Amino acid sequence: GQIRPIQPNVTEEKYYIHPKLKEDLEGIVATVQHLDRFGTEMGHRNYLFTGPPGTGKTLGVQYVATKLQCPLYDAKGVSNPQQISQLYQQLREIAKEGNQKVILMLDEVDKFSSREEIVDPTQQQTLNQLLAEMDGVDSNNGIFVFGMTNKADKLDNALRRSGRFSKEIEFMPPDKEGRLTILRIHANRKGGHLFKVEDE
Repeated sequence: GQIRPIQPNVTEEKYYIHPKLKEDLEGIVATVQHLDRFGTEMGHRNYLFTGPPGTGKTLGVQYVATKLQCPLYDAKGVSNPQQISQLYQQLREIAKEGNQKVILMLDEVDKFSSREEIVDPTQQQTLNQLLAEMDGVDSNNGIFVFGMTNKADKLDNALRRSGRFSKEIEFMPPDKEGRLTILRIHANRKGGHLFKVEDE
């Protein structure tokens, strides 16, 4: 079956971004917007977000998709080679037809590629299929893949080879100021609390 896109709506009001991370995410947005200037070989098209759980990796992808006004496809239920192949076929058609950019989100990408915990014999085939699809450079024009993992050390090296995930971005737990900002975002207007953010 076809995967339906998510139309993300994650803005800076809803998502605390550390200044260093904001630079990285804005860099991704600029690269994707102007990929034609880099030619098809240059310019990053696949990103790996690493870091502990709860550090905003998923929100980071949604933030980028919101900025780019791109439909976002979540590969959550995809777990075998056929599904990966179908998903890529679907995305290629969408990207080609509408001359449209699409984002594919692979949460817990280590589940495809953990070298240690081969739970399921199809895991290796699924990884091989994913690598083969990611390598289809020309046919993947317009498709941007964001992988996320909190077990970067467990990832198969094949996934980290250049040309697959071309750039890795590390998400850190928020510092004190960040935690306060997150609290403001989540507590504002709830239960009668109103945080006033002082003007700088």
